[in-house]
Amino acid sequence: VEGTETAILTVTSGTGYTVGTVASAIVNIADNDLPIIDLSANQTVVEGITSPQNVIYTVTLSSDSTETVTVQYATVNNTAIAGSDYTATSGTLTFDPGVTSQDIIIPILNNSLNEAQETFNLTLSSPTNAQLGTSITVTTITDTLTQNVTSTLPTNVENLTLTGTTAINGTGNAGDNVLIGNSANNILTALAGHDTLNGGAGNDTLDGGDGNDLLFGGASNDILTGGLGKDSLTGGLGVDRFDYRTLADSVFSSFDVITDFNANTGNDLFLVTIARTGFSNAGIVATLDTNGIAAQLTNTTFTANSAAQFSFGSRTFVAINDATAGFGATTDAIIEVTGLTGTLGLNNFTTTLV
Repeated sequence: VEGTETAILTVTSGTGYTVGTVASAIVNIADNDLPIIDLSANQTVVEGITSPQNVIYTVTLSSDSTETVTVQYATVNNTAIAGSDYTATSGTLTFDPGVTSQDIIIPILNNSLNEAQETFNLTLSSPTNAQLGTSITVTTITDTLTQNVTSTLPTNVENLTLTGTTAINGTGNAGDNVLIGNSANNILTALAGHDTLNGGAGNDTLDGGDGNDLLFGGASNDILTGGLGKDSLTGGLGVDRFDYRTLADSVFSSFDVITDFNANTGNDLFLVTIARTGFSNAGIVATLDTNGIAAQLTNTTFTANSAAQFSFGSRTFVAINDATAGFGATTDAIIEVTGLTGTLGLNNFTTTLV
């Protein structure tokens, strides 16, 4: 772009005509080919993946200018809130003659909340010596890291989603995580938080770790380990193994819940370290506490390394004994089965992983 230019038109004498009063005129040539100001494309940032963390947008002119160009900019809340999710940023960009590109830096703020995606806008306005092109962009802040290779969540990122069709694995961190597998066979391992694991379509191995976790096996043959804490386990379709090789993972004070156990032959299994010596139906407990359970799971009905079924009202429970006959509230596993199909028996216990 150029400044206004002038031309002087003068009529002088020549052949075949007569000039009256000799005069000249001044013509101003205004340059209206103003450069266009554009913002770079929308961006998605994974909150907490770096610290400190910024999103950077580039503002460009379509051509250089001999004039100074200015434009104002400001962030605007959508579902993301300034001061909580990002730092409000505003100001004026000044392009000296010949300069065609400048950056706007917006700090992203990390928190420990596991949130849905949030967005905010960056807008340009009030240009001088230029005209607006792309003047609004959207920044999406997500708590989910998407990966197509085996990955471990960084410290400040909450969720991990595996993509593609290759058998890869995912590991969480100490926070409350959501780990989602892809269509292949995955190993998903959570750690200390209250986590949600979803295996997807493959033959998956899920380990909730510490905390109160939600495990969903998905469509195929899965191995589900709740770990310490009060966990909810859903095998889904397929022949699933619910892992109680560590009986302390589901003692009475924080017993697990299995939502869909198919006890029919060839279907779901309890995975244990030592083969069960027997299985019995201990009947109905009068009270759902250690005394009520111990009254039914006696040295006779609940022998060393055996397993048993008992009920409380309409609720069904499975007990897995350690090496000592009779019920031990801190040593024997208690699991509630809320979605039972078929009849439980000794054939529903295995020491084999696959």
